[in-house]
Amino acid sequence: NAIIFGKFEKVNEVYNLRVIVLDVKTGKYIAKSYDVFYRKVGLGLGAEANRNSREDFIAPGISASFDYNVFKKVSIGLKMFASYDVKAKNDNLLILEPLAFLRVYMVYHSGEPGTGVFLEGLGGVSIVSSINSDSNIIPNGGLGVGYRLPLKWFYMEPEIRFGYPYTYGAAVNLGFRF
Repeated sequence: NAIIFGKFEKVNEVYNLRVIVLDVKTGKYIAKSYDVFYRKVGLGLGAEANRNSREDFIAPGISASFDYNVFKKVSIGLKMFASYDVKAKNDNLLILEPLAFLRVYMVYHSGEPGTGVFLEGLGGVSIVSSINSDSNIIPNGGLGVGYRLPLKWFYMEPEIRFGYPYTYGAAVNLGFRF
C-alpha cells in the first residue's frame, strides 16, 4: 500500500530525519521532517550572588546544574545552589538549595534549539544552617530569566532569579552540552 523511505542529515548542528511516504494507489507523496537534536544535555557550574532577605547582606555562592532539552523550546533540570551569608542579621548562614526547574526558551540563538533567552520556574527547598541554631528546611520557589549562549560544545549563561525565601540572585554559569 505504501513505500517508505527517508534521509538523515546534519544541518546547522541539528540532525534532521526526513521521512517520505509514497501512497502506491494514488501516487501521492507525504513528507514529514523531524529534528533530532545534537546536544540535548547540559552540565554546568556557576557563581552566584544572592540576597536571602531584606535584612541580610548579599551572599556569594556556587551552583551546579543538569538540564535535558525535552522539546525545541522546553527543558527540565536540577540545580543545586550553595551560599554563605557571612553578614546575616542573626548569624552566619549556610544555605543549600536543591531545586528542580522547567525552562522555556523564548528566542533561539541563531535558530539553535535549547539556546537563547529563557524563562524558568524553580521549586524545591532551602536548607538553612547556622552556627547558633539547628537547620531549618523552608519551601523554595521562584522565577528566573537568562540567556544561554552556545559556544560549540560549551555554553555561557547569565541569569537572574527572584523568589522565596531568597529575594533575588544573579549568576553566571558555564558548562558542557552533549
